[in-house]
Amino acid sequence: MSPAFNVLKSATKTFHDELEANSYVEELMSQRLSLSQYQNLISKNLIIFQAIEGNLNNYLSEQKDPLFLFFQSNRVPDLQKDLAYFSNKHDTSTSSSVLQIDEMSVPHFLGALYVLEGSRLGGNVVGKALRKNPNLVDIPAFHFYTQEGVDIRSRWVSFIKMATPILAKKADLESAVEGAKEMFEYFNSVFSSSQY
Repeated sequence: MSPAFNVLKSATKTFHDELEANSYVEELMSQRLSLSQYQNLISKNLIIFQAIEGNLNNYLSEQKDPLFLFFQSNRVPDLQKDLAYFSNKHDTSTSSSVLQIDEMSVPHFLGALYVLEGSRLGGNVVGKALRKNPNLVDIPAFHFYTQEGVDIRSRWVSFIKMATPILAKKADLESAVEGAKEMFEYFNSVFSSSQY
């Protein structure tokens, strides 16, 4: 990993750890996640992606560099498919505080995208654990976590390759760290809220 990404990882470790604590990572990885916890997890992810995905894709489309288009996101349909399994669906209306992606500088945005792409990369591991969980044996597919048709590893490598030269200056890297922290805080605000 590039030095810039080492800085991002180190500077956001506390936020990452908080998100893991709020999003059932221990239960996920030990294959003890209950059906209701899984439903809650999917519902909260849907709230997040319904709120940010449109703005995220618009931002990527407006960049002059065509490499940005590679990171278009289409997570909402997979989350909706996953939630369709449940007859008692949670409220997935978006929260009032939405991250203002369209107002971010490119380095700031890359920090936020670092969180999203890192989450996507980690989702592959989560998907494998979900398939082994005896509490979830009746669920036919885990669309959000298995990401059919997406080369997750290639996507992550491309992201590092694209972002590294942009984050070469100290000020730009500091802006990326702030963007990453904001995205982690946004995820944490949804996952730690009991209103959803």
